[in-house]
Amino acid sequence: ADYCYAYMFMGCTALTEAADLPASHLPSSSYLAMFYNCSSLTMMPQISAISADGYALSNMFNECSSLSNVTDLMVESFSGTNNCQWMFSMCTSLTEAPALPAKSVTEYCYSLMFSGCKKLKTAPELPAETIDKYSYSTMFKGCSSLESAPDVLPALKVYEYSYESMFSGCSKLTKAPKIMAEELDRMCFANMFSDCVSLIESPQLPATSLATNCYLGMFGGCTALSVPPALPATTLAANCYSRMFKDCTALSAAPVLPATTLSPDCYNMMFGGCVSLTEIPELPAKTLENSCYMYMFQGCTGLTKVVLPEATVASYCYGYMFQNCSNLAEVTIKVDNYDGSSSFSNWLDGAASQGTIHIRPGLNYQSKRWLLPSDWTVLEDVVD
Repeated sequence: ADYCYAYMFMGCTALTEAADLPASHLPSSSYLAMFYNCSSLTMMPQISAISADGYALSNMFNECSSLSNVTDLMVESFSGTNNCQWMFSMCTSLTEAPALPAKSVTEYCYSLMFSGCKKLKTAPELPAETIDKYSYSTMFKGCSSLESAPDVLPALKVYEYSYESMFSGCSKLTKAPKIMAEELDRMCFANMFSDCVSLIESPQLPATSLATNCYLGMFGGCTALSVPPALPATTLAANCYSRMFKDCTALSAAPVLPATTLSPDCYNMMFGGCVSLTEIPELPAKTLENSCYMYMFQGCTGLTKVVLPEATVASYCYGYMFQNCSNLAEVTIKVDNYDGSSSFSNWLDGAASQGTIHIRPGLNYQSKRWLLPSDWTVLEDVVD
């Protein structure tokens, strides 16, 4: 029944073994925190259930720091929410995960399931084709020994926070799973691989229509990533690429950015700290949005020369775009209006102390002269 074994052995730190659990269906919260902090338990009992309701397995082995042997989890059908959330969290001796065969998972189903399992080396396959909000959020966060991810994440439609921080801090992970999702939601991939410092191969991202914050910080701190995924999206959303590759210090080439219609903050700090980047991608949009390129290349010290195409400016659209690009010494801007309200605010703050900017003849820049480094030369030599 509901809650029947909840908290049953919680804190029994001398417990070393547990009986198998033959129930075929788990009602709500039936095994909730059943063995929480049983720090001497070394082997997971066999769980025979093939269906489970909300919270049924949540926190079941949380902080079982000696647990090292697992049995396959047979559950194929979930209902409710938070079914396996925190199930093995902080099981610091766990090196392998049980099979997770479910083809459909619920809201928060596997959220934080293995978070903090610092010895876990291999992730199980995740065949679910139907997922929900937060389904895999922070699932393997902090699993610093994880070397192998699932081959594929097959869901075509994802929801808010579905994969948020899923592999964050998995410092030995070298290859990401194949991502099939084409229909996105806000924050769905946010920080998914943040600080995966060994990741050298990124997944392809097939979605052509994005959602608010969908790729926020997705590869932030992936210092070994040298080749980014293709980004075919032409329909953007607010902050969709914000901080996506921040501090990817090995990234030497930017992906093609084909979108011609932008959204506010869509590229905010996208390549911040990418010190190996030597060229910026073509920026084809002719009409800009508020803060669309703000901080986009902040700290990209490998940049020496950039060209900004003709476009209609907006508030802060170029704000801080090349801040602290200390070797940037030649800039060409093809805009017709340099006086847009705050459009170029601090855009070259921290660039090379001496340089050259190329503008259109007759462009009124004098009223905005303070937006340029003091010793830069202005040449009115840009023509179509």
